[in-house]
Amino acid sequence: MEFILYLLFGFFAFILVLRIFLRYIFPWILLRWVKRKQREFEKAQGKGNRTGDMNVEYDPKKTKTHIDEDLGEYVDYEDIDENPDDDKN
Repeated sequence: MEFILYLLFGFFAFILVLRIFLRYIFPWILLRWVKRKQREFEKAQGKGNRTGDMNVEYDPKKTKTHIDEDLGEYVDYEDIDENPDDDKN
């Protein structure tokens, strides 16, 4: 009989500790983890720039591609009537 009382007491004590942990301690731990991850993300994204600032990276080594003028010629085309029977009315 004593064993059952100790078992019930242990079960209720465990439930009480679990409820306290889930209500107070777990949200605090989760909030700290989220804030830390948010700071890491902001640091990786370069949060140091103010809103509206623009950062332009220019690489002078890149050259623009130039298309030769002798590459091709302009071809004029005419629209082709798809339904020649429509004009007979």
